[in-house]
Amino acid sequence: MDVGLLADRIGRKQVFVLTLLLFAIASGLSAFATTLPVLFVLRFFIGMGLGGELPVASTYVSERVPAHERGRIVVLLESFWAVGSILAALIAYFVIPRFDKDMGWRVALLLGAQGWSTGAIFGLFAATLMVGVLAVALLGRETRGEQAVG
Repeated sequence: MDVGLLADRIGRKQVFVLTLLLFAIASGLSAFATTLPVLFVLRFFIGMGLGGELPVASTYVSERVPAHERGRIVVLLESFWAVGSILAALIAYFVIPRFDKDMGWRVALLLGAQGWSTGAIFGLFAATLMVGVLAVALLGRETRGEQAVG
């Protein structure tokens, strides 16, 4: 699966959403896996979603952010991988042991699926808002709303 080519064809934002949805849906379904082969297949799809998201998100942000801000914003974007890893470790330490042995990992996967879904929606909203605000601030463009207000 070459997500770069797909992103060139249908757009980076659409592929970003698709890869996050693939990750979130496969994570959620993994919590309900009843056999090891089913879990392996779903984990494969989780990897496809996560692996497809990384280059598309970085490229999307790099293309949308002005050159003088690009480095800082991309580093901020990439730093969220560390935040996610820390959250995963905290879930593993605090959440999984609180449930029966066959239930803790399922709850952890559901939390991951829910977190990515919410994060994807918030992330797209924040990225769109940030790009718009930066464009107005840097280019000095007035929006139709500002023109109407006067």
